[in-house]
Amino acid sequence: MIQLASLTLASALLLPAIPTRAAEHPIVLVSLEELVKRMEGPSHSWDFTLIDSRTRTEYDEAHIPGALSLPAEETKAKLPALVKDKSKTVVFSCNGPKCTKSGKAFQAAMNLGYKNSAEYNAGLPAWTMANRPTDGSPLPSFTPASLSAGELSELLKDGAKAPVVLAVRPADEFAKFHIKGSLNVALDDIKAKLGSIPNKPSVIVDHAGHQTMISGRLLASLGRKEIQRLGGGLK
Repeated sequence: MIQLASLTLASALLLPAIPTRAAEHPIVLVSLEELVKRMEGPSHSWDFTLIDSRTRTEYDEAHIPGALSLPAEETKAKLPALVKDKSKTVVFSCNGPKCTKSGKAFQAAMNLGYKNSAEYNAGLPAWTMANRPTDGSPLPSFTPASLSAGELSELLKDGAKAPVVLAVRPADEFAKFHIKGSLNVALDDIKAKLGSIPNKPSVIVDHAGHQTMISGRLLASLGRKEIQRLGGGLK
């Protein structure tokens, strides 16, 4: 087995860096094929650490076997305790190319000194499409109806009859921009803060549409049924 000391960002695990904005570290991508090759044997024997940067709710429902859960916004505070050796290769995964969480976690890790960090940008969708196994406990099936931006805009003109717009993004993302009048309860906080969410028709909103489906399943499992989602999210 190749030892960590001999691993570089040009190793078989890592693909060529993709330049990004000057203020960011160049992203290093890992392909599905290369990730699978490195995952031989039990996860404690791997020469890298695989981090799932999604919410814990998403992780609990389904994740790549052997991946550790660390939501992107917690990377700076908690990665040093999770991966003590900063020379170790750390690979961050998310919900595919449109998901920003693995990229944010990668940047945070590089800033902390984890210079062998990389991103498995294809994420869980590509993993499952390749018929690879997953771990987790799926929530009961529920599919919230999808609304377009125009349809939601019309509903919000109804004043007191307008639905609750529930933004399930992290607080820092919500603070940057959101739909006026929306209620921010991050996905991982829904269960604990259910009492603060009005029990009336609701439309779930996130960044790109990934988290609205699981948010709908979670809310339905908690007894909320009048739920719709903004298709495609705020994007």
